[in-house]
Amino acid sequence: MSSEIQSEVSTLAVRSALPPGCSFGSVHRFSRQNAVPLTSQSGPCPPECQDLIVIWVDFPPQSPEDPFHFSSSRKVIIMILVLFFAFITTWEMSSYSISTSSMRRDFGVPEVDAALGLSLYGWGFAVGPLVLAPITEEYGRYLVMVVSVVSYTILHLMGKNISTILVGRFLLGLTGCIGPTLTPGFIADIYPPEKRGSPMAIFTFILLAGPAIGAMSMGFVEANQDMQWRWVQWIQLIIMGVFTPLMIVGLRETRSLVVLQRQAKRLRKERGLQDGGRYTARAEINRMHLLPALKRSIGRPFCEYNWGVYFIVISGLPYVFSKLHGWNIQITGVAYLAVAVGSFFGFLGNFAQDAVYRRRAAKDGTEARLWASMVAGVLFAIGCFVFGASATPGSSWFGPCAGVVLVLGDLANCYGAFASSAVAGMSFLRILLGSSFAIFTENMFNTLTVRYSLIMMGGIAMLLAPIPFVMFFKGPWIRDHSPYSKRLIAEEQKRLDESEIFSLEPLARNESSGATRESKERRESV
Repeated sequence: MSSEIQSEVSTLAVRSALPPGCSFGSVHRFSRQNAVPLTSQSGPCPPECQDLIVIWVDFPPQSPEDPFHFSSSRKVIIMILVLFFAFITTWEMSSYSISTSSMRRDFGVPEVDAALGLSLYGWGFAVGPLVLAPITEEYGRYLVMVVSVVSYTILHLMGKNISTILVGRFLLGLTGCIGPTLTPGFIADIYPPEKRGSPMAIFTFILLAGPAIGAMSMGFVEANQDMQWRWVQWIQLIIMGVFTPLMIVGLRETRSLVVLQRQAKRLRKERGLQDGGRYTARAEINRMHLLPALKRSIGRPFCEYNWGVYFIVISGLPYVFSKLHGWNIQITGVAYLAVAVGSFFGFLGNFAQDAVYRRRAAKDGTEARLWASMVAGVLFAIGCFVFGASATPGSSWFGPCAGVVLVLGDLANCYGAFASSAVAGMSFLRILLGSSFAIFTENMFNTLTVRYSLIMMGGIAMLLAPIPFVMFFKGPWIRDHSPYSKRLIAEEQKRLDESEIFSLEPLARNESSGATRESKERRESV
């Protein structure tokens, strides 16, 4: 990079009147063929490349095009749309599970074949983000969400035989995963950190309560001899048919990096290099990589196992109440109300955790967020023990329901500790392993009995319960040795500074240097 080029930047900054939000940057190397920024910027410029001054394209202060500054009504509409799609995709899990009896009868297939549909749906959830994430980075959330909603709607027509149903289940998971996967991204796009708590709590509640509502509502459809599993599919198709046009019209692109890339592309087309540089969005220089996300998923066995137990509960409740207690399909569906109640307690637990955090943040720092997870990890194991110990033919129905309430209520808080991650708990291994549990649930119940199966699960959960305690007491050491943690804080600080929401300068200081309580709260919100 020559000093002449660098000095030209200051000269152009004086002479050129750039569009609002744009500013001159340094020199970057681009390919002449496709104008792609190159990783290597050092050494002589080869003939196939060119060194150009970049003009950074950013939002001007308080720009209505910045998703952070969307109107309140626009934000509410976006949240309703994405949360409803996330609800539908989780609602479908138990809707399918509750209707497998009539499906097995019509097609003459064993239980394991029908249960495979639940696992295939989960496997699609696991694989989908890895396949679709690069598309989201390039084309934005709106396009991926709308295409997924349309595809998800059409795929409900696949149901001629068990083979097409199973293939359709995987494809439904593949397209439906976008709802739960992108919803945290939409929340982060339009709300600053200190305002994300309530939307994330609602999102977590929807993820866990959706299957309960699906089983309760579709249990009555399955019990009707004139409807059963085919009408379960038709009802879902009708709902999605009404919802899809609303999504297409009401949703907006919220990924600011993509919006800025489009603005930069438009400015390059309109103005070329006449302003003395190449209009460039920062995202075009700093590309995202997917491998770290998979590594982070592998490093969270606590959540992988909890989601496995979650799938066992969803697929195992019909077994427990129909075979052990002799309930009909309608009443068995109502038993899923325990899942909804547990999810609601978990939802309330998020607000209790926020109150604890506000009181303890000055003393505990970032680790004040882990109080709920520490309690939930222990109660999660206790819930498994209660469910298992009471799952016998002669026992009261209240015991298993109470166990489910504990399991689901505390899963919400175990999960909530990671709810702001890029995939909000819908990571590859978590769902892949969790949904795989559904395949062997009935065989495990038949071999070990429900009692000892759940007691075994509770024992394993108790072994994993110390993980939040380790994170609480060793949190500073873990963060100091976590490149991802440092990068996440730096990226969020940069994004907020560019949007001029507030300054996060205190985040760069070490906690031991006397950071104030307010700066610690901002750090944790990041």
